[in-house]
Parts: sequence; C-alpha cells; structure tokens
Amino acid sequence: TKGGESAAAFIYEIENLQPGMPAPEIAGKDAAGKEWKLSDLKGRVVVLKFWRFSCPDCRKQIPHERELVERLKDKPFTLLGIAADEGGGAPQKRTADNKINWPNIYDGKRGEGVIAAKWNILRVPTIYVIDQQGVIRHRDLTGKKLDEAVEALLAARPD
Repeated sequence: TKGGESAAAFIYEIENLQPGMPAPEIAGKDAAGKEWKLSDLKGRVVVLKFWRFSCPDCRKQIPHERELVERLKDKPFTLLGIAADEGGGAPQKRTADNKINWPNIYDGKRGEGVIAAKWNILRVPTIYVIDQQGVIRHRDLTGKKLDEAVEALLAARPD
C-alpha cells in the first residue's frame, strides 16, 4: 500500500540516513553523460545537495555554492548535486546559464527520481555533509553554517 511504502521510506531514513551513519551509495550520470558515484569521492568532504532548477530557494543558494566550490577547489572537497528536473538538453543549458561549477547527477523529474526516493527526499533543497570516510555528519546546513562544517571537516585529520 502507499502508506506502507511511505512508512518503509521513513524507516530507511531513520536507520540509514542520520549523522554518524555511512552514506548509502549514489550513482548516476551528469548532463554530459559522465558517471558519478559517491563511493568514488571517498577521501573528500562531500556536500550532497538534492535540488531542482525550478526551486526558488535552491536557486538562491547557487551564488554561495559557486563561491564555496571556487574557494575550496584545491582542497579534497566536492559539491555533488542531485537534480530533479526535466531531461534532454535542459540541465546542460541551465548549468551553463547559471555558471554552476559543480557536478550534478540528473535523477529524473520531481517525484520520479530513484536516488531521491532511496534517500526519502520530500523537499528541496535537502543538503547532506559527508566526511572523508563517507559518513554523514550534517544535514540541511546552508550559508555560513555550511562553510564552517565543511572547513572543520577539512581541517580534521582523517582516520
């Protein structure tokens, strides 16, 4: 039933997507067709952003995220977007038009994304901060708090 499916998604989130837990694998292709896997980013601090271009709050964050990516370009850091928008050439054009300087996996239209469903994403933006060992450390930080969390993880000596 739909209620059972919804409950299962929340149980999965409680059991697998909390700070201190290893981040589940994510795999998908960006607008250019390049394959991205979360596990390939081990050893890097990762900001994982579930979003869509049509979301005003998501778009408001783009300038700050662009600056964060540029400022940390020589550090072991990656911002990886999981975008829920229409396919075709639209994601590539929007990425260029908005000067987005980080990779984005296209996860299908809103409500259809396999990755978003697995991560029980009910609203965007939803942001996870993952440490160098692939462990979830924070959720839904933005602005200065996001910067501070990322910089603290980068400064920490990985085990």
